[in-house]
Amino acid sequence: MQVSCRKKDMHPQFYEDAKVYCNGELVMTTGGTQQEYVVDVWSGNHPFYLGNRSGVLVDADQVEKFRKKFGELTEIMEIPVLKGEIVVPSRRKSVKGGKKK
Repeated sequence: MQVSCRKKDMHPQFYEDAKVYCNGELVMTTGGTQQEYVVDVWSGNHPFYLGNRSGVLVDADQVEKFRKKFGELTEIMEIPVLKGEIVVPSRRKSVKGGKKK
């Protein structure tokens, strides 16, 4: 038995195993509203994901502007290491009817 909260005749058909093709080759399977997707670029052939920084063109002047503006913020961008227990404050319950005078 399959249970769904989707209203009948309102949503498009959902395909659990939609196939994604790049350059005529099957590269992955995903869920979607189409049975097949044809893409030009995916993570398997994009220079950024392959680690080829020379394939990504960035103006050197843009990099220098960024470093001048945000170069001293490296300590802010570091991810802190938490030690011990994390305490989350409890929510205060609101009183119905507002405050009484």
